[in-house]
Amino acid sequence: ISTGETQNVCYSNGYVYAGVWAECKVRVCDVHSLDDPREVCEINLSGRGDGVFVKDGILYAATGQFPLGAHKDRYNPGYGLGCGLEIWDVHEPTSPRRLSVIRSDGACYPGNPDLWRTYTAGNYLFFSSTFSGAYVYDVSDKSAPRRLCEYQILAESEKNEYWNEKFVFPYPRGGDSPDARKPYPVVDTLVDGDRLYLGTGLYGSGNNLYEARLPFFAGEPDENDSAPDSIPDSYSGSYYRPDYTGLLPDLMAYTTDSQIRAAAVEGDYLYL
Repeated sequence: ISTGETQNVCYSNGYVYAGVWAECKVRVCDVHSLDDPREVCEINLSGRGDGVFVKDGILYAATGQFPLGAHKDRYNPGYGLGCGLEIWDVHEPTSPRRLSVIRSDGACYPGNPDLWRTYTAGNYLFFSSTFSGAYVYDVSDKSAPRRLCEYQILAESEKNEYWNEKFVFPYPRGGDSPDARKPYPVVDTLVDGDRLYLGTGLYGSGNNLYEARLPFFAGEPDENDSAPDSIPDSYSGSYYRPDYTGLLPDLMAYTTDSQIRAAAVEGDYLYL
């Protein structure tokens, strides 16, 4: 299924939901027939698309960076306002209905990493927004989420080198304030009872796992339909000869149901 740049997907009740990064969308695909998957709906988001989680007919879509059309002009009033999360009713996947929008604190820096993830545990919503941090919301009322707590990992002694006139975003953490320290990007979280684990990392520094105490007992993460009931013991495949019009005429391709990451030969056997 051609979706565009997709960093996160989930499956629920015969449908696949794909967060599409640059296009600020979630694409919904009907996969009841695996031999004939088809896109049935596009959900337009108010930020770059990424993390998606579906539970009990509700889609939680984490977004980041800039709204569509605002990312090229840092003087645009919408610049940097794409960080947050949207809640959609997808009981009818072909007719989604937006219930509410959550905004994180807007810290938005050009460049990588750019990962936004989300999941629920009971009536608690967890999502991470890279440089903005990790957030916990009460979503008992899906149309009026209530922020309970937030976490940001700041370097002990490193100043925030991102803070200068080149980068413009709301809620700046800069100047001589205590918040002028360098923030490590939170790329994912996991809850376990009253503990929240935060994974952080840049390319080459700040690659750590932190533990924080929640002010309440949240339980364990919910599972959507993505978890398989069982993992097959083996995979089958088939050979075919693609037509390369004279290029490598003896080439034969072997297709499988999974990714092939390594191969070895011994005797008459090929191991994949």
